[in-house]
Amino acid sequence: VVGLDVAQFHVEQGRARAVQEGVSDRVSFVQGDIEALPFEDERFDFLWSRDMLMHVPALPAALTECARVLKSAGSMLVYTTVATGRMEPKEAAWLSASFGLVPESMDEQAVEAAFQAAGFQIRSKEQLGSELMEWVEEHEGRASRELMRLARMLRKPEYYQELLGARRYEVALANYHWALYILLGKLSPTLYVLRKNAST
Repeated sequence: VVGLDVAQFHVEQGRARAVQEGVSDRVSFVQGDIEALPFEDERFDFLWSRDMLMHVPALPAALTECARVLKSAGSMLVYTTVATGRMEPKEAAWLSASFGLVPESMDEQAVEAAFQAAGFQIRSKEQLGSELMEWVEEHEGRASRELMRLARMLRKPEYYQELLGARRYEVALANYHWALYILLGKLSPTLYVLRKNAST
């Protein structure tokens, strides 16, 4: 297993965790960018992308890279979040600016077109919608906690901006909106199983 992340900090965290779990002989981590994967052609049988495609500016090129490093007829599992028609344009613009999101990479049709342009077939698609977040709320109370944090930050913005800094304050606001937007149906986590076309 090879883990890839653009941030060296996360690579180091992964390496430490692999040692802690006793799997460092089977799991490695490298720093790299999905738009220029540091691997040879047809290296992997299976790729797994979790909740990060919405940050990728050149999604078709990135997915073409994924197809390149995947063996013929290999599979890719993608968990990503798309915006729905319930998302208001001003909300979408603020969330994208605060969270470093790429609107085109959160558009369901654009994402699926990028899969196909890169040489993937969509074998299955499951829109999770709010279901997973409902489960997390029922078992862990995450959305309730984040709603309370959000309320405090909105009530005392000057205090929290001074405490966190203006940029981190906006990122925190966006982060706490995320679960609520999923529960409200403005965002929809979606799971895709892709198969690389044999001719790609």
